[in-house]
Amino acid sequence: MQVNIREALNITGAQAGVINSIISDNTYKNPAHAEAIKYNRSTRYISPQLTSYANINGCLIVPRGYLDSLPYVLTDFIDDRTLSPVNIPPLHNIQSRPYQQQAINQAIEKEQGLIIAPTGSGKTILGLSVIHKRQQRALILVHSKELAKQWQSEILKLMGIEAGLIGGGQWKEGEQITIAMLQTLGRNELKTSQIAEKYGLVLVDECHHIPANTFMKVIDLLPCKYRYGLTATPYRRDGLSILINRAIGNNLAQIKAEDVEQAGGITGAEILAIHTGCEYPELESWNDYLKEISNDQDRNNTISTAARILAGDAPTLILTDRIEHAENIYQACDEQALLIHGQLNKEQRTQAMQATRSAGLTIGTIGLLGEGLDVSCWTNLVLASPISSRARLLQAIGRVIRPHDGKEKGLIIDIVDDCAFSYSSHNKRLKIYTERQYPVSVKSFYEFLCEV
Repeated sequence: MQVNIREALNITGAQAGVINSIISDNTYKNPAHAEAIKYNRSTRYISPQLTSYANINGCLIVPRGYLDSLPYVLTDFIDDRTLSPVNIPPLHNIQSRPYQQQAINQAIEKEQGLIIAPTGSGKTILGLSVIHKRQQRALILVHSKELAKQWQSEILKLMGIEAGLIGGGQWKEGEQITIAMLQTLGRNELKTSQIAEKYGLVLVDECHHIPANTFMKVIDLLPCKYRYGLTATPYRRDGLSILINRAIGNNLAQIKAEDVEQAGGITGAEILAIHTGCEYPELESWNDYLKEISNDQDRNNTISTAARILAGDAPTLILTDRIEHAENIYQACDEQALLIHGQLNKEQRTQAMQATRSAGLTIGTIGLLGEGLDVSCWTNLVLASPISSRARLLQAIGRVIRPHDGKEKGLIIDIVDDCAFSYSSHNKRLKIYTERQYPVSVKSFYEFLCEV
């Protein structure tokens, strides 16, 4: 059996049994098909299976992250991955914490794989330290403009390097490090293929987004020898977490949240479940529920009142799933808050992001503010929309457990309605709170008002 290692694995000469085993490993149940069956929807155009392989003229092609799962016996490897040595300076005035150094050491023992690092563990330091150790021209892949700007700023501060930027209307490569938005690379496949050989290392930030088609398409264009991923939560609500490893490689290092907390990298948290008393008895779907709560003025007033009370003591963040819901809560707050969502124009969004550090009350969408922002002042989090996804919940909690002057711990307000959809989602969150050892208390909205 011969395996050519490049952006993917090209396998030839394998016995039928080996081929069948590899195909089986790269075939997965389609969660969309299972969901359609569960809710009695048509499956006519939904395949029951997803695959991450192709068989072309006797050559079996599978994602490169599968490399460590291949049977090595009687295997002839041809390594066509690219190297691009450059001088990468060390980080200025940074003393790695023990858990950081351990993760860095574990990562560089391998040429590809996943680094799991919770909020506050210093993922930027981890990523840049690995790049320094490898001394390769690096491409850092992100999924948002805000993340790209953060990386640029941190690279300049920690390394003194002017990083290039691809995305947001720009296409400027850096001599040592370039930050690229995955969406931009995905829209320009030919151009991406042309620059791909210039890099020896690719680092994917927030790589739990990888299974999306755009992300997989881009990573499969990059033949860099070194391929690493950073994530706080290697879980996907669609059940396709395995595809993260197929794209990037096996888990190399995992930092525990309790180690970060003991070292002062994050604070603790406590949960207050507030029962609104809002009833939604005749709902047929989850989307119906989200629409109802978005337009429920009484519920939005409840959230607004609670959040404004909390904001009187410490900076508070309200997260919701939908832009319309964020705007409705903003109106319920008499517009006495900072509103951020993806439909703001570029100038408005930039100004709003800059204002988050001084705003008493911020309202935003989970997709935009739920992850990847370097804002440490928020102390209170109000979950205006229910979150069932483990990854999204942990990312959201991460917004309020970053250390900040005067902050002892974060407070998460878990809104619970008198509705089956709400109870089901809340029970899923309770399991995660218990796992993280976050104490949970329960009050009605009236009890909450009486105690403040």
